[in-house]
Amino acid sequence: MLNKSDELLDQLFMVATAFGGLLLGASALFPWSHHGVGSAISVVNFGNLALSGEIASSVPMWVGVFMYCIPLGGGVIIVGSGIKGLAGKILQILGTILGVSSASILTFVLLFHLHGGPGFGMILGDIGAFVVLAIIAGRVIRKTLS
Repeated sequence: MLNKSDELLDQLFMVATAFGGLLLGASALFPWSHHGVGSAISVVNFGNLALSGEIASSVPMWVGVFMYCIPLGGGVIIVGSGIKGLAGKILQILGTILGVSSASILTFVLLFHLHGGPGFGMILGDIGAFVVLAIIAGRVIRKTLS
């Protein structure tokens, strides 16, 4: 049985994980590029353009898939944070894999290949990814030390 401080820490981990998922999801509402291709539209609308093939000469279609995976992963993390037990942990892990890996890949593509510079959406998404990974690391360290 958990004591009061363990319960409080578990609740703090749950809220912080959900906050990281919220940042990943919210990042889809803002541009991920500061200037250049896609700098004036949200990442979801940019994903629509990329998947439609309208801008295939500038942005490959697979980039559009990653743009959708970021808010999807954030949503799965939020849902998993609210479910206790193994099912919640599995959802959090799946959401983390989906959202964080997509945010990382998209950040790499935009910064190093499209030379767009970081937009507000990229900053939110990367902070969200960092928060989620930090919470997971904290949970692992806590379980290891106890």
